[in-house]
Amino acid sequence: MGIDPEDVQLGKAEYSPYLDQGYPDRVYFGDTHLHTSYSTDAGMFGTRL
Repeated sequence: MGIDPEDVQLGKAEYSPYLDQGYPDRVYFGDTHLHTSYSTDAGMFGTRL
């Protein structure tokens, strides 16, 4: 028993399907930026959520 080299199919190596897509590399906070009472900068001003 063994593996016959003729039965082995060589294929292209699989990588992430998203490799060629251009995603933002400078992500900034927007409307989804949320401060709670645990946030130091918001807590100083009495912000509560």
